[in-house]
Amino acid sequence: MAEEFTKVLEAATTHFSSREIISIDVPEWETTVYSKPLTLGEKRKLYRNAESSDLAVFADVLIMKAEDEHGEKMFRIGDKNTLMNRVDPDVVTNVGSFILRSGAELDAAGN
Repeated sequence: MAEEFTKVLEAATTHFSSREIISIDVPEWETTVYSKPLTLGEKRKLYRNAESSDLAVFADVLIMKAEDEHGEKMFRIGDKNTLMNRVDPDVVTNVGSFILRSGAELDAAGN
């Protein structure tokens, strides 16, 4: 029985590690934002203190997941105030939403 559980866990981790990096062109910023899939731990961290109406989660997901083409983080925690108050909120929301929903859409497509 334990061997069956081990096989399932191995299959689950193999599936997650095979997920592709996603990307979204952001013409307003003259760049492409890349992101690795969110882990359950990352989702927990994002939503732990967020209320259903807390739009700060979009800035948080950018800080946590947005990377350049070389895999370097685009934003740091110190950038949150700027993202929240000095960057077009529609762009932050669009990019953050794309990162948040991309995993669900890939799973729905059978990937």
